[in-house]
Amino acid sequence: MAWFKSKTTAEVPTPVTPERIEAALARQELTTDRADDGAPRFYCIINGFPVIVDASFPFAVVFSASTFERLPVEREEEVLGWAKTVNAETHFVTTVKNVDDDGIYAAADGMLFIEGGLTEEQLDEQIELMLVGTLSTMGNFCQEFDLEPGTPGEDN
Repeated sequence: MAWFKSKTTAEVPTPVTPERIEAALARQELTTDRADDGAPRFYCIINGFPVIVDASFPFAVVFSASTFERLPVEREEEVLGWAKTVNAETHFVTTVKNVDDDGIYAAADGMLFIEGGLTEEQLDEQIELMLVGTLSTMGNFCQEFDLEPGTPGEDN
């Protein structure tokens, strides 16, 4: 497009609302559940990984993928070491070690900055990048620790 031609409405960045996030996730052919309390958090399972898309911040949308399967607490240092190595090699997705009643696991978090608004095309592309980044990181985690992604009790 020549510099002197005006932009169409679709090319002008507009505020990123929870409704736009939900619609963009649907365009990715994802089925999501919204948080029970109505907060702008969307939950889905992609390739066996639980994913949370948190649109409750005015400046960013946070994407977080993890696993259902846990490792024994005795492997905490291994998981922490893996997370540190991954984090040292990237600035796109951050990996964190978590502990719950069932054991140790990792989560991959990515952040999409939205304060300046995005066009539909930008929003779709950035969501796809966040999902690919977080899911591939969790795939690497499962491979490293010999875990199977998937919902407990289901064949995936």
